Amino acid sequence: MSAKPTVFEDYCKRLGAVDPWDVRYQELVAFKAKHGHLDMTSRGSKLGVWMRLQREYFKNGRLSPERTAKLDAVGFIFNPLDSTWDQRCRELAA
Repeated sequence: MSAKPTVFEDYCKRLGAVDPWDVRYQELVAFKAKHGHLDMTSRGSKLGVWMRLQREYFKNGRLSPERTAKLDAVGFIFNPLDSTWDQRCRELAA
């Protein structure tokens, strides 16, 4: 007897994704298409929590080169603090 699939696994299957990571990645791409950016907090958002985890995996060397490249391709910011610092420096220089 097989275990009943989780709600998230059912959701992934409906989207045609084999890997749940790909489902969240598709949500990330859709978010950027809708909002024009990837700035979001992790509070109360499953996508935001997923983004935080990707940053942790990257920092600890646990994010595969393939996934890193996919995230890079959509403008994912792996270190938001550095990005904010750089942005503020550019604003001061302008």
